Amino acid sequence: MALVLLLIPNSRKNEKTLLMAALAVFFSIWLDKGFCFVVSGFIPNPFERVTGYWPALNEFFVAAGCWGIGFLVLTILYKIVIAVREESAV
Repeated sequence: MALVLLLIPNSRKNEKTLLMAALAVFFSIWLDKGFCFVVSGFIPNPFERVTGYWPALNEFFVAAGCWGIGFLVLTILYKIVIAVREESAV
């Protein structure tokens, strides 16, 4: 669905269909990555057992730092977009 919406120039110019396409791309990537991680996490070892895994504290902090930096960049970009929109509205 996202590919079709993004390939058609008229749908790219319409903000509602562009939003739908962007959300479809986001969720498709999210689902694809999620399924890959879930399947690879349940591979049995040679003794036919699935080993449980809990991330260590440093792995948790690395992941939290990546999310934090991502939200910081997103916040800065939103502030830029809001400033540009206010300037263009005047």
